[in-house]
Amino acid sequence: MTKTGIADRAPAKSAQDTTAIKTGVPTALAAVGLVWLAVTLAVARGTLHGSSGDVALSTAALSLPALVQAAVFAGIAAGFATTIGIARTRTRVLAGFGTGLAVGVLAFGTVLLGYGLERGLETAVAAAIGVAALLGGGIGALRPVRMLQTGLIVTLPVIVLGYVVGHFSEPLLKLFGDNGTVASRYSASGYIGVTEALVQGLIAGIVAFVLLRRGGPLPIKDNRIVFVAYAFAGALPGLIIGLSEVLTRGGAAWLIDMTTTFSKYDQVLFGWGNGNRANQALVVFFVGALASLILYGRTIKKPAA
Repeated sequence: MTKTGIADRAPAKSAQDTTAIKTGVPTALAAVGLVWLAVTLAVARGTLHGSSGDVALSTAALSLPALVQAAVFAGIAAGFATTIGIARTRTRVLAGFGTGLAVGVLAFGTVLLGYGLERGLETAVAAAIGVAALLGGGIGALRPVRMLQTGLIVTLPVIVLGYVVGHFSEPLLKLFGDNGTVASRYSASGYIGVTEALVQGLIAGIVAFVLLRRGGPLPIKDNRIVFVAYAFAGALPGLIIGLSEVLTRGGAAWLIDMTTTFSKYDQVLFGWGNGNRANQALVVFFVGALASLILYGRTIKKPAA
C-alpha cells in the first residue's frame, strides 16, 4: 500500500517539472536576466569607461544600484533554469550557487577587462556585481518550481514600472506638487516613491496569485507551506530590491571611502537614493506578500459546521 502511494505521487511531481521545462519559461527568464545584465553593464561602461579620479568614484557609486539589481535577477533566473530538473536538494543548491558563480565571474571579468578603470575602483564594482550574481544563483535553487517561476515573472513588470517612472520623472514630479522649490521637489519625490512602491507591490501580489491559481493546486499537502509559497512569489520582487540594496550599500561605502571629494550634492543624492530604495524594498516585499496571501485566503472554503 505504501509503495502504491509513492508510485501514485511520483508521476505528479515529475509531470509538473516536465511541464515547466516544456514551456521554456525558465530558459526564457534566464535569457531575459542575462540580456538585462549585459545591457546594464554596457550602459555603465559607456558612463564609466576611461574615467579616473574622484569623478569616476562618485559616478560608480551612483551607478552601482542598477548593476547589482540586474546581477541578482540574472543569478536567480540562471540558477533556476539550470537546476529545474535536479530533484536532490544538495545537488540542486550546489548547482544553483555554481551557476550564480559563473554569471558573477563573467560580469566580474567584463568590468575588469572592459571598463578601463583604476584597479581599486574596478575591483570594488566587479566584486559587488559578482557577489550579487552568486547569491542570486543560490536563491534560484529554491522550490517549489512554480513558486520561484511565478516570483521571477512578477518581478519583470515591477522592474519595468520602475524604469517607466524614472523616465517620466519630471512630469510626475509636477503632478505630485513640484513647484520649483527644493522643498516641494523633495516632497513630490517622496510621494512618487511611496505611490510607486505600493503599485509595484500590488502588481506583484495580484499577478503572483493569478499565475499560481491558474496553474492549479500546488503539490504540497501542508497548507502552511502553500501559504508560504504564495507569499514568497508575491514578495520576491521586494526581496530582490532589498538584497540589491544591501550589496549596493556595502560596495558603495567602499567606493565612497576611496574618494576625497565626494561632493555634497552627490552625498545628498546617494543618501536619498539609499533611503528611497530601502523603503521601496520593504513596501514591495510586504504589500506583495500580503496581497497574494489575502487573495489566496479568500479562495479557501470554510469547513462545514
